[in-house]
Amino acid sequence: MKRTIINSLILGLSAGMLAACGGSENDAGRQTKLLADSDIGCMAPAWSATTAYNGGANVSRNGRGYKAAYWTQGQDPLTYSGPAGSGQPWITGYTCSPTPTPTPTPTPTPTPTPTPTPTPTSCAQWILGKTYVAGDKVSNRGGYYQCKVGGWCSSTATAYEPGAGWAWAEAWTAIPSSQCTPTPTPTPTPTPTPTPTACPVWSSTVGYNAGQYVRLNGKFYQASYYSHGINPATNSGAPGSGYPWTTVWGCPERL
Repeated sequence: MKRTIINSLILGLSAGMLAACGGSENDAGRQTKLLADSDIGCMAPAWSATTAYNGGANVSRNGRGYKAAYWTQGQDPLTYSGPAGSGQPWITGYTCSPTPTPTPTPTPTPTPTPTPTPTPTSCAQWILGKTYVAGDKVSNRGGYYQCKVGGWCSSTATAYEPGAGWAWAEAWTAIPSSQCTPTPTPTPTPTPTPTPTACPVWSSTVGYNAGQYVRLNGKFYQASYYSHGINPATNSGAPGSGYPWTTVWGCPERL
């Protein structure tokens, strides 16, 4: 508004001076057009990349006015402009009064989704003779255990009962209750007491079927499969190791 008033005063003074100096009305008209052109760009709509402009069209862009030199579309006045006759599609106009930049609306910070607490692995009640592998977790007699050696954990010998058998620590590791969710303890089925059998000394002349027990040099072994003449002292290992003999803690009557 202030600029327009000033331009009007200049227009009036210029017209008076032209008349006093013998200037014509045409000279005053040209002066009026120049002053009007200086403000048209500031009042013109903002330039749009999708709009086609004919020559003579006025736009505003980043606080400055521009006039189309010829038909143009998609050519940003900030890049494609120059003085009249420069060959650019836009003729650079005057700088307009700056428009206050609105305060940007802050982007709200999204509330993070809490990570769910993993459900502990269930620890089923240990069952004598059930097949277990290393890493399996069980509960027994109020305690919680994790299998270390699958063959011994799966043994039918009560010596490996977790937390109760005299050799349980060779097969299991005690763990805290936080590592598993206990399941209801089923009523155990009584295990029949095996009939004691003799535990003979191993002989290289005898063939042994799977499951038979022998003793040698104060140690005890159980045949993994049929073997004959294979010394258990040098051909034995843990259950599932593939050796013909499995190391045990005694004969059935001593387990």
